[in-house]
Amino acid sequence: MRGKLARLLAGHRLPKVVRLLSEPRWYLAEIDRLHVKHSLWRSLYEARQDGVPFAAISFDRKRLARVLADTVSRGAYVFEPGKVRQITVRGKERVVYAFRNTDRIVHGAVSAMLTEFCRPLFVPGLYSYLKGKNWCHAVSDLARYTRLHRRERRDPKDRGLFVIRRDVRKYTDTIPVGDASPLWPILDELLRLKHSRRDLTRFRDLVKQIIRPEFRTGGGLAMRYRGVPTGSPISTLLFNGYLTPLDRALHSVPGAFYARYSDDFIFAHPDPSTVQAAERTIDDILGGLQLTTNDAKDYRLYFNGASRDSAAWPEARGVNKVSFLGCDVAFDATISLGKGKVRDILRDIDARARRTYRLLDKPTATTAGPLVCAAINSALNPDEPSRHKAAIFLRRVITDRDQLKRLDYQIARVILRVLTGSPSAKAFRSISYRTLRKKWRLVSLYHARNRVARGA
Repeated sequence: MRGKLARLLAGHRLPKVVRLLSEPRWYLAEIDRLHVKHSLWRSLYEARQDGVPFAAISFDRKRLARVLADTVSRGAYVFEPGKVRQITVRGKERVVYAFRNTDRIVHGAVSAMLTEFCRPLFVPGLYSYLKGKNWCHAVSDLARYTRLHRRERRDPKDRGLFVIRRDVRKYTDTIPVGDASPLWPILDELLRLKHSRRDLTRFRDLVKQIIRPEFRTGGGLAMRYRGVPTGSPISTLLFNGYLTPLDRALHSVPGAFYARYSDDFIFAHPDPSTVQAAERTIDDILGGLQLTTNDAKDYRLYFNGASRDSAAWPEARGVNKVSFLGCDVAFDATISLGKGKVRDILRDIDARARRTYRLLDKPTATTAGPLVCAAINSALNPDEPSRHKAAIFLRRVITDRDQLKRLDYQIARVILRVLTGSPSAKAFRSISYRTLRKKWRLVSLYHARNRVARGA
């Protein structure tokens, strides 16, 4: 009895993040997440480990979660080497690891608990991969900062923000994960671990195995010492955590605006000398982290209503809007979608309209019209599970009413092209705009945004 009590007391002396390993809820949540994923892919019986399908694992998930929690917390869990393959994502080569089912569960569970533990230590200016925060909030906060700057300066000649935008070059592939990497002291600080604790060795080893797992190659085993594999559950924590020194340095500048989404960040301040000092800070910190920025995506801007250049900092180009995370923020704080996101929305609308039309038996414009419009309404409704990823942004964040009107017209043109086969605006002669809106109930983004603004 005394031996058991001693073990319990020893466990309570461990840091909280280490004690979390023994809680089955993390493993159970990861099993449930993977079950949903396999259900969508229809691979519940194809993903096997030692002949056992994931469906069987999911069926007995509570017992498995308890076993994994006990085994991992005791340091008795042993990972199998993964398999590696190359994929192309948006024209870029990425490394993807494949692990056995139980390894995937442990990877995901440990990553989730570490992320939850570290979250309070991230600065408010970090918007990536955090529950309840996304790129929409980053853009909205930049617009709010711009609006406040204008209100504080009545004379338009006194208005103007100096802005720098940076993009870390090949961030995914260049984060060092070797033994001498700056990553490990950064993680120790985030996880509140002390190097003097001998009983933390197993925990650090577990984290290192998840961050840089072994994989089979050429008949042997290998391990990466630079870069994070795409799709690894721990990757989002690393993307957020590795730049913590930069986040803290820039976020602490009085009167400044700082926002980061993974490898893309922006800094703004009305004083050019402050922004120039921030540039030097960025270079120093990134150099210490063995990272560089992408010169083609580095911008020095003087953000003002007239797009005038600055005599105080001639290198800063005068602009009346700032692009960030695929959106444009004008100096009057109006937010609009960038051209790339508009093209993405229209392509998605076109694909949904065509799929709906092809599913119908002998469709005509009259019979297919209401169904196609209903499918598009679902894509643009932020409360629908099948919504487009920009639906919430369009309904609640975009403030450029002229752009919303143009989008309404472009979406109507896409629907008419599918229904009539004509890419010309003359298609409105056979199906009127009023028919789309009044009879077939196609939602107007412009009017929907106004209703949200009025609180209707």
